[in-house]
Amino acid sequence: MRFLHDGPVLPSHLLTQRNEGNVIFFCGAGISRRAGLPDFVGLTRKVVAKLGAEKARDAMERGDSSERVFSLLAREVGQSEIDGEIYSALNLARKPDLSCHRTILDLSRGADGRPQLVTTNFDLLFESVEKRIPRVVPPALPDLSLQPSIDGVVYLHGRLRKPEVGVASGYVISSADFGRAYLSEGWATRFVKALRERYTIVLLGYRAEDPPMRYLLEGLNAADGVSYDSPIYAFTQGDEGDAEEEWQDRGVTPICYSKSDGHTGLWDTLSAWAEAVRSPEKKKKKVIGIAQK
Repeated sequence: MRFLHDGPVLPSHLLTQRNEGNVIFFCGAGISRRAGLPDFVGLTRKVVAKLGAEKARDAMERGDSSERVFSLLAREVGQSEIDGEIYSALNLARKPDLSCHRTILDLSRGADGRPQLVTTNFDLLFESVEKRIPRVVPPALPDLSLQPSIDGVVYLHGRLRKPEVGVASGYVISSADFGRAYLSEGWATRFVKALRERYTIVLLGYRAEDPPMRYLLEGLNAADGVSYDSPIYAFTQGDEGDAEEEWQDRGVTPICYSKSDGHTGLWDTLSAWAEAVRSPEKKKKKVIGIAQK
């Protein structure tokens, strides 16, 4: 289905699964751009510039990945200094644009009306939209074999907190952090594998080369003899040929939208979808009216 004449086509399977409460929106840094927050690369640049760490700056300039840069940064200046700069960069004092987060929250609601979503962002913008939304922070991730659904927002890589002396932030941000979460300890992989078995996952605000995608999706896709009832969908900017080449080795079905400033093709479609979810009868009458013409 296409909500807008120039918007992406949403698979009927995805629409049905959302209406039945079986969709989990998995949200990356791209969803917070309208609110004025940086993506992972932008955050890396900000923190490195503030702390002036020479080895980390050199690694960034030669094109090393952000998680590698943060590993070098931790050795040079210490994690507490990094945590302080992350808090400063993501703790916005001004009133941000929360339209994207409001739209995602409305689309994420299950059959009981409660939001159910996962984010790898640290920021608190979902909480700014819905003050009393339940939140889950590692290592206290829900056991989906015992708890049939998610209630609220899961901060898979940690939740923004004011730095305290002697208290670890718990952010998954360096190579070592990603290695523990997805490989050696594997708690993030186990949680998302359980999500994969029970829900249709929709990726928002990611690129195929983003660290969570590299660590997580390639591992899930490489599992021998494992099949799933639903695909993983990813909204991506550009044409289908490039998108399929970019995402195919990660076992993801891309939903493409036209390139534009601010990703308007994506957000206008999601906004129209959310409006249809909020007022299904109004949407039905509109579709019937168009058909009668």
